[in-house]
Amino acid sequence: MKAVRELGSERRSLRWWAVMSIQHRLISVNPSFRDEQLNMGIPREDQETKKKNRMKGKNIIPEEAAYIAGFVDGDGSINAQIMRRPDYTLKFQIRVSITFFQKVERYWFLLFLKKKLGIGSCRKRNDGMGEYIIVGKQSVLQILDILRPYLRIKKRQAILITSICCQLKKEQDPLQFLKVCEMVDLIETLNDSKEQVITSETVRAELNL
Repeated sequence: MKAVRELGSERRSLRWWAVMSIQHRLISVNPSFRDEQLNMGIPREDQETKKKNRMKGKNIIPEEAAYIAGFVDGDGSINAQIMRRPDYTLKFQIRVSITFFQKVERYWFLLFLKKKLGIGSCRKRNDGMGEYIIVGKQSVLQILDILRPYLRIKKRQAILITSICCQLKKEQDPLQFLKVCEMVDLIETLNDSKEQVITSETVRAELNL
C-alpha cells in the first residue's frame, strides 16, 4: 500500500510540474498572462470584450450567476480542443466550449438554463444523459464574463479559456497559434482529460515549426 501511495504522489507531482512548465513558457511569451491573472484576474485584452458582450444573460442577478457557476463547478465543463480543419489555412481549429450535464430525467433544467442564458443548444445523448453546450469564441466569452467571478473549482480553466479566446484571430501567425495550442494542452491537464488526441506537439510537427 505504501508503494502505491508513493507512486500516486509521484504521478501527481509530475503532472503538476508539467502544468507549471507550460505556465512558465506562456508567461515568458505573453507578459500579460501573469500569475495574478491566472489566480484572480483576466487578460488585459478582455476588458474591451467585456463591454461588448452584455447582451446574453443580461437579466441574470448575482445570486443566479453564483448558482449557475456552482453547477459548472460540479456538473459542468469548461474546455478547449484542437481539431483538424483541412479547409483552414493552418489546418487546425481551436474549439472552446462550456457544457452542462444532467440526466435526461432532469433535461427540463438544462432547457431552463438555456432559456435563462439565452445562448447555446441542448441535446439528449444515447447514454441517458443530457447536455447543454455553449460553443464559440464570442458566446463562451459572454457567459464566462457572467460566471467567472463566482467559479471556484474551474476558475483557472475559465481564465485560461478567456485568454485563449482573446488571442485567437482570423489571420493567425503560425507560431502564435502554436502558443495558443500550448494553452489548450494546459486546459486538458487541468481537466484531467484521459486522452488528448491532438496536442500542440501534433500541430508543431504538421506545421513544421
